[in-house]
Amino acid sequence: MLVGAVSEECFHCVAYREVPGKDHLSDFMKSVSGTVCLLCGVRTKTFWLVMDSSVVAAARAGESPYGQSAGGFDEFSRHLTAPGGTSAAAGLLRGQLSKQADGRRRSVLEAVSDMVRADYAFDSGEKAMEAGDTAKAAKAYKISAGTGKPAGYRAAVRLGELAAAAGDSKAAIKWYRQATATAETDVKAVAHLYLGNALRGANRLAEAYDAYRPAIVDGPVAVRGLAACRAGQALENLGRPEEAKVAYRQALTLGTHGAAEAAVDLGALAEDDGDWAQARKFAEYAVKSDEPRPVQHGAFNLARYWEHRRRSRKARKYYRIAARGDDEALALRARAALRAL
Repeated sequence: MLVGAVSEECFHCVAYREVPGKDHLSDFMKSVSGTVCLLCGVRTKTFWLVMDSSVVAAARAGESPYGQSAGGFDEFSRHLTAPGGTSAAAGLLRGQLSKQADGRRRSVLEAVSDMVRADYAFDSGEKAMEAGDTAKAAKAYKISAGTGKPAGYRAAVRLGELAAAAGDSKAAIKWYRQATATAETDVKAVAHLYLGNALRGANRLAEAYDAYRPAIVDGPVAVRGLAACRAGQALENLGRPEEAKVAYRQALTLGTHGAAEAAVDLGALAEDDGDWAQARKFAEYAVKSDEPRPVQHGAFNLARYWEHRRRSRKARKYYRIAARGDDEALALRARAALRAL
């Protein structure tokens, strides 16, 4: 069967040849360690094995992969030169044949690398993240992101997340923007949502709103809901409350991620308009959700509503809920309100 080795240092294919049986596989693996990559010159320390698709399919079907037709590529270890020959002409001929062999080998390594590099580098990045090694993950993701393959755009999203976590908004924006070029709808929507978040964090509000819009229109429902809520917040920050209400209502209509948060924001806008009945309605929606932040904020707003109506018992009930929330500043306000009632 045909077996390849993909270096975990550079994620190029560094060896690919026919292994006649399982007893020879360990010899092949031993021969790979320490190999210098023909494509970039990096020395291989650890590597992944890759087999051609027909072999993998047979193995998954419970059949023996050995004895399968090689197919696809010629055996790497084929000898193109013969020993012996003493004349200058013979030496020159051997040199020409060696160059042809190296050229053939390089072309096969390039072909295999092109097929697997993006996916293997992305998978290695994921494993490194699970192990908590963000430096190794970033290195692998960058290799994947540079391929222009589908996995590379997913890697760009991961790189944006790592940059955002490190507080580097410029790098996060760069990587998220790169990820928006993918043809995969779900990945594109997530990239637009995260790009909008990064731009909003950098106070580039108009750009943030423009980034959110594609995610609202064409993405998984959960992403659309969050993008609509965040778009509403960007519009509100831009001083465009009526447009913000439209975005918030879209998030509320979707009834998924972002809906409870949108309800809190709609309630605040209703208060600004003096519409206390609407404010109560939106606050009650938020309190019924299972999202801690909207529950706390909705409870605080409901407490204020009932306090405004001189219903101290109900006001206390909701202030107590708000006082237990994670937003410490709001919790302090709720405790102060309780003491004043």
